[in-house]
Amino acid sequence: MTKAEEAALLAYPDTYTTYRKEGDPEGIESGISPFPNTHILERKGFVRGYEQAEKDLILTWQDINTIVELADDLVQDDSVTETEEEYFKAVLDAFNKTRK
Repeated sequence: MTKAEEAALLAYPDTYTTYRKEGDPEGIESGISPFPNTHILERKGFVRGYEQAEKDLILTWQDINTIVELADDLVQDDSVTETEEEYFKAVLDAFNKTRK
């Protein structure tokens, strides 16, 4: 089972319905349906959306080129390079702004 399918099953789990047979007011013959309402269509849609999101988030060589250029520009700015964490956050913020 793929990661997308696992997430879809968590979002849309199999459900079982209870039933009461007609003329069985005490519910003696009633019970849980042996056939699950599997949410097949919802899960298929969820998996398609999940897989499309993964494709949309993949970095291309152009994205890496942009990141390197942004990093080169920011490394020369002393106000951003006080700590490594601040530097990388600044690169990430700049890159995310270019992607919008």
